[in-house]
Amino acid sequence: MLKNKNIPTLVTIGPSHYCEKVRWAMDFLNIDFKEESYPPFFHILGTSKLGGRTVPILVTEQGNYKDSTDILKYLDSSLPEPLLYPPEHQKEVEELEELFDIKLGPSARRVAYSHLLYTPEIIFEDFCASSHPFQDSMYQTFFPIFKIFIKKALKVTPE
Repeated sequence: MLKNKNIPTLVTIGPSHYCEKVRWAMDFLNIDFKEESYPPFFHILGTSKLGGRTVPILVTEQGNYKDSTDILKYLDSSLPEPLLYPPEHQKEVEELEELFDIKLGPSARRVAYSHLLYTPEIIFEDFCASSHPFQDSMYQTFFPIFKIFIKKALKVTPE
């Protein structure tokens, strides 16, 4: 399955439900890939050179795929027969995927951030787990500023 000479690269930030969705799909489909992970805000270093601003981005020999749903559809279309979007269940799968992407994922993210933003030691461990040490130290240094942006952008409140 999708075994190329060049293993696809998945550009991510660690704790993203959109990135995790793609990781799970690639694991489920037994597709080898390498991950290029960045802390939030530093992901622009990886995405800007690929023509995007958000993650995940899947870099393949066929091109770059941006958006978790587009990536899953590309992966599924690369298979001998669809496993992620089987024709007999495609509509239901797409409806559930949209519900999770638009409602459940962002709501869960807000709840998680409302706790994680006040436990920096955990957030550094999760956000910087597989990124470059320089980015890790910069993220930790500028975390108080990033925290303000995260709270505003994701509408994170103490409630």
